[in-house]
Amino acid sequence: AAGAGWDIDDLDLGDVGGSTPMGKSTGAGGFFAPPTLGTSALIRWKDSNVPGEHVAAGSFSTAMELLNRQCGIVNFGPLKPVFLSVYTGA
Repeated sequence: AAGAGWDIDDLDLGDVGGSTPMGKSTGAGGFFAPPTLGTSALIRWKDSNVPGEHVAAGSFSTAMELLNRQCGIVNFGPLKPVFLSVYTGA
């Protein structure tokens, strides 16, 4: 049975026509206009004062400079596993 296990009925989507909500045609004679690019993560993080964002971006040296200025940290050895974990999880 169609939809078995999903417990759903056919959805009535109404008249979907051949255009997107923005009115751009998606039919055979239409075109696709990709969205404009936003600000890259690198640029956003470059101007950030949040050390964690620099760590996530892989800029450990600037993260350490920020932590030194903001918190007075001078020994970053114990933070290496945390930095690597944040970086690989970003």
